[in-house]
Amino acid sequence: MFEAFAPIQAEYNADFTQRIAIVPDAEQWRDTAMPGVRFRLFEDCPQPYPRRTLMLECAPGSTIDRHESELEVEFLVLEGEIADEKGSYPAGTYVRNPFGSSHAHSRWGCRLFVKLSQIQASDQTQRIINTRKPSKWLPGPVEGTRIFPLHGWETESVLLIDWQRTARFKPDLNPAGEEIFVIQGTLRDADTTYPTHSWIRNPVESWQYWEADAGAQVYFKQGHFPQPG
Repeated sequence: MFEAFAPIQAEYNADFTQRIAIVPDAEQWRDTAMPGVRFRLFEDCPQPYPRRTLMLECAPGSTIDRHESELEVEFLVLEGEIADEKGSYPAGTYVRNPFGSSHAHSRWGCRLFVKLSQIQASDQTQRIINTRKPSKWLPGPVEGTRIFPLHGWETESVLLIDWQRTARFKPDLNPAGEEIFVIQGTLRDADTTYPTHSWIRNPVESWQYWEADAGAQVYFKQGHFPQPG
């Protein structure tokens, strides 16, 4: 699934040396050719393959059909539920599928955070993880936070960070950058605040302290920026 978004546009936020921060705005939503399906685009990098990050919204009863090719996909279900030929994924489910999917539908509607064509050829691990399981959460980088590891490969790591009380920390420096999507609550840094469904991509030169209050939760990925050469 998700092949229907190709092509979105030639290039968008494709310079990984630049800091990017996108906060929610009603005008950012775009319709697709599929009835009831629209998206917010965060990045679209056509070379060497169509790497994309976006937020997807499906109305109740909508369908996403397979196109000619299948793209590797990683997604987190933010609201509602989506299903494909492999199963149903309610809110809080993290799915990582290097082989793509042929068809998806949402009976009740859903919102997803989606990453396309960002899985290394050497890493073909599939994952379906229920992040609502309390027993899977681990102590976070500072007191008052906790983490839920989702995946790791070579320099790349993917996890959720949850605030149980007001806390501030700075992640370990990774030369291949960091990416943050605010799942719920409000995130703060030295510059501004980022409400629910904001997306931030930081190269090393823009590494930030992150602060939030109880109830905030983010998707955090680092070590995955394309490298020169």
